[in-house]
Amino acid sequence: MQKQKAAAEHIRQRLSDNPRLPAATRHVLETLATEAAAPAWDFFEEPELWRVVDRVRQAYEQTLAEIARPSKTHESDDLTAIIKKARDLQSAIKRSSLPGRTAYLDRYELQAEDMPDVPIDVGWHTLPAVGRVGFGYPLAICEVLGWAAELAQEHLDSLPVRSLDKKKGKPEVTAFVRLLAWHFKREFKKEHRTAIAHIATAVFDLSDPLDVKGVDGRLKDRKRPFVAT
Repeated sequence: MQKQKAAAEHIRQRLSDNPRLPAATRHVLETLATEAAAPAWDFFEEPELWRVVDRVRQAYEQTLAEIARPSKTHESDDLTAIIKKARDLQSAIKRSSLPGRTAYLDRYELQAEDMPDVPIDVGWHTLPAVGRVGFGYPLAICEVLGWAAELAQEHLDSLPVRSLDKKKGKPEVTAFVRLLAWHFKREFKKEHRTAIAHIATAVFDLSDPLDVKGVDGRLKDRKRPFVAT
């Protein structure tokens, strides 16, 4: 009980000292200071407190990102379509009669957060040989489309592995359990499944508390990347 009480006090103090924490971080801290999460602290030593909190935060944020992703097929198809359209438009501009070697000075502005808008010079598919034009460097629309296709392809190739394939039966809890077990095994050399049950119950405010059996069921059939060694 002393561990539980001390952990809750430390967490509440952190919340009080940092009123502008990101929403996800604040949610994790608030739930880890509740009675539902309290038994989890018996599995960790006091110096491990913030390491645990950080692993839970990471797992929670990763879970939110994964649940927000479209299906695997739709995600891949959408990005592939964007890449193709960017390449097709790039080719069409190069073949068209749109003027090359022309830069439109200060025609558009890019909005910048907490800064004045940034004026930019643009051209179509080639630019004047003088290099710098006006007060900035002009962008060729064809080049930007090429960069967009490359960046989209890099994003597609680097998409994180999904912790689950089908979103059914409280998928957010399943994803969280698998991700947190992976984080705990890497950080503490143990998955701490009982602690995960209490933490998941608190973080997702489960009316039917998760137990070790429920954690084991959600860890079953997880993909290899989520089985920490």
